[in-house]
Amino acid sequence: LIRGFTQSYPPQNDRQWALDHVAMHYDGKGKKIVAPQGGDFLRPYLDPGQVSNLYWANDKKMVHPCTLEAGLPRHFQDVLMDYAIQNGFIDYFADLVGDHPLEVDSTARKNVNGLDWLVQRPNQKYFSNMHWMGPATKETHDDFLKVLSKGGFDTVLEGIAKKKGLASLSVVQVTYMAVSFCDGYFFHWDFPDTGAKAFNIIVPLMGVDGSPPELQIQDDENSERTGGYKYEKDHAIVFGDNAMHATGQVNYTEGFRMGATIYIADITQDNVDELIRGFTQSYPPQNDRQWALDHVAMHYDGKGKKIVAPQGGDFLRPYLDPGQVSNLYWANDKKMVHPCTLEAGLPRHFQDVLMDYAIQNGFIDYFADLVGDHPLEVDSTARKNVNGLDWLVQRPNQKYFSNMHWMGPATKETHDDFLKVLSKGGFDTVLEGIAKKKGLASLSVVQVTYMAVSFCDGYFFHWDFPDTGAKAFNIIVPLMGVDGSPPELQIQDDENSERTGGYKYEKDHAIVFGDNAMHATGQVNYTEGFRMGATIYIADITQDNVDELIRGFTQ
Repeated sequence: LIRGFTQSYPPQNDRQWALDHVAMHYDGKGKKIVAPQGGDFLRPYLDPGQVSNLYWANDKKMVHPCTLEAGLPRHFQDVLMDYAIQNGFIDYFADLVGDHPLEVDSTARKNVNGLDWLVQRPNQKYFSNMHWMGPATKETHDDFLKVLSKGGFDTVLEGIAKKKGLASLSVVQVTYMAVSFCDGYFFHWDFPDTGAKAFNIIVPLMGVDGSPPELQIQDDENSERTGGYKYEKDHAIVFGDNAMHATGQVNYTEGFRMGATIYIADITQDNVDELIRGFTQSYPPQNDRQWALDHVAMHYDGKGKKIVAPQGGDFLRPYLDPGQVSNLYWANDKKMVHPCTLEAGLPRHFQDVLMDYAIQNGFIDYFADLVGDHPLEVDSTARKNVNGLDWLVQRPNQKYFSNMHWMGPATKETHDDFLKVLSKGGFDTVLEGIAKKKGLASLSVVQVTYMAVSFCDGYFFHWDFPDTGAKAFNIIVPLMGVDGSPPELQIQDDENSERTGGYKYEKDHAIVFGDNAMHATGQVNYTEGFRMGATIYIADITQDNVDELIRGFTQ
């Protein structure tokens, strides 16, 4: 081995150096190239949803049965940061921990983009200028739940539930928090005696370079034994019953640090009174026992429940993981709508990738013009060159009862460019899911479009493919919606053409139509804005179905 070393480091011909570096970065037991900083604690690298107890570094003793670390989804902190940036929280916190703090032990209300938040500065026993802000209403709480869902927090809930043997979990309280100064330790727990069924998950979001340890953590058996804990990317610290901790002593001359706290609980009749003692926000309502009991098993139940499920309406709408594919069923009698009407879970970044491509190519402004003041003539086409690639723009005939326009590749070069976008978004996962669901030998992406509409005053029920042997599908991916829109689609029953239902588009989910699956654009009249989506036609192409398949090509 050392005959191949040609650099100054590792040292050439140094046999002992090599032997001292056996199994440094992979050992088959979870070791990684770069582990979190250790300090006073052992800090293994944790995969998303992986949960571990925290141990002292010097004697390997467990710190506390309810002091845990959790691996976060790799995009989770970015999603929470994006939400903070979009809502102006960073500038607001800079003001609060800077020149315009709240009075000690006081609160304020703040409306941000139509949602109410309660801002708090705790009393002086915290020895700091820490402020936090959390939902003041159910609407704000529900909006934040969507952020957790987008970030993949379900993975963390499942990991903690399995680690601690919990039957269910609900997200009961959330906050953003910031601090730039602390000159003493206030050791405290977040929950007292809930039967080890409630936890505060602290997620670091924005740090200060060179900061001392952000937390001090106390031993379970020896209150004199404390250690400094450094926040790390992709890892959260988790505190349950009587797990004592304190904000670390810091005095940042520039900047501040920001994080989020997410309180979760397996709510039971036995622990509800202790649990609600930990509620400090306007929402959930403090000391409201019934509220807590009404929220048992809201976000994890061990049977597939997720933080945010799609809106139901006329259809059952389970939350689908990326690549998970399900038939669509009527809500009232649980009957399958059609063998080739499916829903598919999308990779959590897929819609963002398709939106980025649309923005970069100016499609949104172009569609705004097409469904606004400068539509194409009914049943006409146009060619458009965008960044050197040719697209065919179409407006269908009047039987569609709408101002819908769509645009798709006009050349192989444009089609191939869009395939790169699908790959970047992780669309392979969806292909695999549909192939397995329908028992297909292969799949090809055969046609793609972006489409937009702002007006439709009638239903044109149609199929996208006729009789391909259930081997071809149109996948409709919602990208941009209009708040308060009626159902974007009407879907028809397989056996009873008089039975139709409204279908609402949802984040992270696509609707999929195969052979003779009848559907129509929903009736809408948006006075402001329009909606935009993408269609992706896929097929298991065979000698037997190729003639029927190509009848569906419209580009």
